[in-house]
Amino acid sequence: MTASSCPTRGPLTINFVSFVLPPANLHDFLAMCLVNAETSLREEEGVISFDVLLNENQPNTVILHEIYKDRAAYESHRSTPHFLTFVQGVKDLGAQRTAIVATEYIPTSGQPLIAPNSLGA
Repeated sequence: MTASSCPTRGPLTINFVSFVLPPANLHDFLAMCLVNAETSLREEEGVISFDVLLNENQPNTVILHEIYKDRAAYESHRSTPHFLTFVQGVKDLGAQRTAIVATEYIPTSGQPLIAPNSLGA
């Protein structure tokens, strides 16, 4: 079976974003991340998961792991007031950003991350 013929593929959009910050700004940046994550989970129907991670070997690096039910939910998130405030804060704190956006989920265990009927399809 090839990846393209996998029956449990899903339309999820998964965003991995890495930020490297000046050490003096890490605390403020983490506070901004938590506001963005908590508001996204509370107010946006299409946000499945939003995690804030710290890199064990690079203490000034923060990773966001975000899962959206589809591309439309991801795009909608990017126009919310709390996201736009976060983007400005990233600039203000001098964070360097790198992002990877995955537009399909292909499970390796044969089990989908979420049940297909929960996607509203």
